[in-house]
Amino acid sequence: MKIDLNIQEYKRDSPKFRAEIEAAEQKTSILESKLEKVIKLCNVMIDAGKSYGNANSSFIGGIQDMTSYFTGDPILEKALKRFTESLTEIQSFHTIILDQASRSILSHIKHIMGSDLRLVRESQAKFRRASDDLDSALNKHVSAPKAKAAECEESANQLLVSKSKFTAMSLEYVDKLNMFNEKQRHDILQTMYSYLTAHSTYFHQGFDLFEEDDNFMKEVAGKLVELSDLTTTISKQSEGRRNELLQQLSDTKSDSSKGANDVHSNDDKSTEDGANISGFLFRRTSKGFRPWVRRWFTIENNQLIYTKKLSEGWTIMEEDLRLCAVKPYTDSERRFCFEVKSPTRSHVLQATDEEECLEWISAVQEGVLAAYRDRSRTLSGGDHLDPQSTYTQTSLAPVLDNHKKSSTKRSSHATLLYTLPGNDVCADCDAKAPSWASVNLGITLCIECSGIHRSLGVHVSKVRSITLDSWEPEVLKVMAELGNSTVNGIYEHNYDSTGRESIPRPTSSSSSAIREVFIKAKYVDTLFVKSLVPPEKSDTLKRWAVAKRQRKTLLLTDSVHENADSMIEVSSTSADDTPAPDAAADTAVSELGLPDDDVVLFGSPTNKLIDKIEIDLIPSEDESGSGSDDTRSHTSLEEVDKLDPNILLYKGAEARNIPVLLQALANRADINWKNPSDSNKTSLTKAVESGSLATCEFLLLNSADVEVADDKGQPPLHHATIKGYTAQVCQLLKRGANFKHKDNSQCDALTLAMEAELADIVTLLRVASLRQEMNEADPGSLTDDSFNDIFRDFTHLASNDPEKLKRGANSNSSLKQ
Repeated sequence: MKIDLNIQEYKRDSPKFRAEIEAAEQKTSILESKLEKVIKLCNVMIDAGKSYGNANSSFIGGIQDMTSYFTGDPILEKALKRFTESLTEIQSFHTIILDQASRSILSHIKHIMGSDLRLVRESQAKFRRASDDLDSALNKHVSAPKAKAAECEESANQLLVSKSKFTAMSLEYVDKLNMFNEKQRHDILQTMYSYLTAHSTYFHQGFDLFEEDDNFMKEVAGKLVELSDLTTTISKQSEGRRNELLQQLSDTKSDSSKGANDVHSNDDKSTEDGANISGFLFRRTSKGFRPWVRRWFTIENNQLIYTKKLSEGWTIMEEDLRLCAVKPYTDSERRFCFEVKSPTRSHVLQATDEEECLEWISAVQEGVLAAYRDRSRTLSGGDHLDPQSTYTQTSLAPVLDNHKKSSTKRSSHATLLYTLPGNDVCADCDAKAPSWASVNLGITLCIECSGIHRSLGVHVSKVRSITLDSWEPEVLKVMAELGNSTVNGIYEHNYDSTGRESIPRPTSSSSSAIREVFIKAKYVDTLFVKSLVPPEKSDTLKRWAVAKRQRKTLLLTDSVHENADSMIEVSSTSADDTPAPDAAADTAVSELGLPDDDVVLFGSPTNKLIDKIEIDLIPSEDESGSGSDDTRSHTSLEEVDKLDPNILLYKGAEARNIPVLLQALANRADINWKNPSDSNKTSLTKAVESGSLATCEFLLLNSADVEVADDKGQPPLHHATIKGYTAQVCQLLKRGANFKHKDNSQCDALTLAMEAELADIVTLLRVASLRQEMNEADPGSLTDDSFNDIFRDFTHLASNDPEKLKRGANSNSSLKQ
């Protein structure tokens, strides 16, 4: 803004002159603030550019470092070197443009702010002081009295001097303002022109650089097409090889049973060199609470060695396999364990499945034999050793003896299971000699069908090995109450009429696909399940009941099952023939004093065998918990219109009748259903009250919730404590029952046990409390082994010597119901 001075306005120092001065000053202030903002933003831009430059330089350095990795690859090495050179040049151009921004923008604008504007501000200060002096002189001049001529003359002279000074300062200030306004236009334009010229140079340099690299970039593009085609070809070949290997694996039956852990053995090597085997195993450490850790094991140079990482080297577990013996390890809750034992120490190792465990045992035994053979080659003359005779007398015999002793217990379990009707073949494909079992369904399985059962999930089928796994007495009793014939009588009852044409039943030679379709239809979709009421009798039946399992028992003696280690109760009645399993719900009604025409009796004991194992727990406990109604042979009669799977499950628990429980579950009963007519108790609570370990175990195996309470706020653990059933308390605590739960009377299980002076139950509850406190104090500690040992002792005591668990049971009548 240029100020045009009118001589008259200037001489009079008029308001118009002053307004023009103020407008010019205001515009100058606005320009000053904007220039300050530009300087600030330019500094931010330069700093950001420097940061980018540093990061870009580091990135280029990373590419240069990566180039060294491809030394020997002429294509990549040449391309990456050329790329880094180009990027380095571009980075130098970027540094130049930042320097130009600093010189062209910051220097020029700072000069405007520091020199030109400073002169304007100085002239403005002089102008304002002259204006103030003029105002003071005028006031003094007009206020001088007429009577004092000297004072009037002096004030007149001062006024003249002040006007002259103000005139000079006004002319100078106006000139400075006009000059600044004109010069800043030139300076700002020149500044931006210089900056854009620097940008133009930057992009021209980049264009020239890439124009020089144009032929090289085209060459690289061609190489990229070749590499892409090569990668596609290799990918197709790799996929073909993978599909071929998958096809080979699917054609090998033994591979279908492999677990998550692979064991690699070289079967082509001569047995003269021993077994060459390697794979992951779990070993129990000797530190702290002896946790289990996963390590890679192998047998080399007649030594058993392992490692966590190859970079950490190998650790020798046994230096000389000649001194070692190997056998299955049974004294553990963990499955698939075997023991490698030397004169000085013992190692317990765990595989991931039965076949792998047996393979490792065989491999270690072969390794021991190979160690003797290698040693015999180093000896001469009379020192030569006969590897067969020496090993047999010194190592193999103890191994075989120990193996025989340790497997006696499991052999007796297998013998008991195989005596049940239909258990000598697989429940799904009729393959002979099944070595697996589904404990919650009560059936035996071949190894192929067991793999399909595992894939269904543990909520459908819980699979165990008959020969390698540990079997609790109560689980054996569950298995003994069912068996393949009974279970298939439920799950395949309607197969001939509904599924034979569409879903073929697999045989021992069927493929996995056929097995999977049938097993899912049988157990998941329950397409062939026996209905609760036969359609042909739906119009005539009026009432129903559940037959109670009777306890007229005999003990299995050594003459029946040698070395049996538990007291298992069997039926005292026998029959030569075994009726069809599907007759259990509607026969033998007359022998219970019920009319045949309108009553259906579920779970009637028509399947009578000499070695039929009964459901009972502990006679002493059951007698203490039996009421007057327990003398009846069946539950109370109910109307047929009230029959549904849930109430049948509840009545089956009351009657301790496991086949009926299975039939109810097969008909989609809710395992945790509450009976509104009986204080909202669940089937598990009713099973606890019945005093039957096996019935409780069956429900727990099928995912019954141990925390569901009745109307009094009492879960199953409270009822077991009230009844004084030590074995059930132990059973529920092992399944994680909350021993701190309080009922509506604010009593927990420990309070009830202490009031009734139930010493064993108090001990169990306090052990469980101690375990929880130790785990909370030290989450990394492992107290489960000691806890399981104590509870295992109580479990075996319940089966082997139940009389010892009667302590304090007679006082349960004092408990609050």
